[in-house]
Amino acid sequence: MNWLMALGRDQSWRSFAAAQASPPAGGLALDVAAGTADLSLALAHYEPTCRVVGVDLSPQMMSLGRRKVARAGLDESIILLPGDALQLPFAEATFDCVTSGFALRNVASIEQALTEMTRVVKPGGRVVCLELTTPRIPLIHQLHHIYCHWIIPLLGWIIAGLFDDYAYLPRSVDQFVSPEELKTMMEQVGLQQVRYTWLTWQAVAVHVGAKP
Repeated sequence: MNWLMALGRDQSWRSFAAAQASPPAGGLALDVAAGTADLSLALAHYEPTCRVVGVDLSPQMMSLGRRKVARAGLDESIILLPGDALQLPFAEATFDCVTSGFALRNVASIEQALTEMTRVVKPGGRVVCLELTTPRIPLIHQLHHIYCHWIIPLLGWIIAGLFDDYAYLPRSVDQFVSPEELKTMMEQVGLQQVRYTWLTWQAVAVHVGAKP
């Protein structure tokens, strides 16, 4: 469903986010709300010598993620642990980079999640957030609205037998902060040189900030 909803672009989005995080050779990366480990895998593929820690609240999703990691032969590079994005179980300045993919729309406090991500990254390290957005180009905006609010829930019902779960997705995107607002929030928690890049006709934004 993720691949289908993203029209096959989701892995390229994660690869771009991993490249923006730019984990160093032999470094240590953190993937917050890692889910089934797709972004963790992208980080490991970007820099094969780095180690990746993924944290998530869902044991079921982490179980699926561990299977993906094992199939990729990356058991030695990626470890998935239980952890709360609002209270990360790591010391300050532990990681060379920190990422989150499609997670901030689902946390109780975006500010607290960003504060924690900033806390655990080393000075000079990057915090990268990959999120769905609402396109502003008029025609694309209308097509995006129809696709997200009508076609995705229908696909969710046909393929996964879940209509309401996939109807929640576009609502959460509509209610999420704008790319400019997220940029401001990242600056407010202490990140510098914050910028964002739109991908796929503004359907996705990747934010990057550096810890001074």
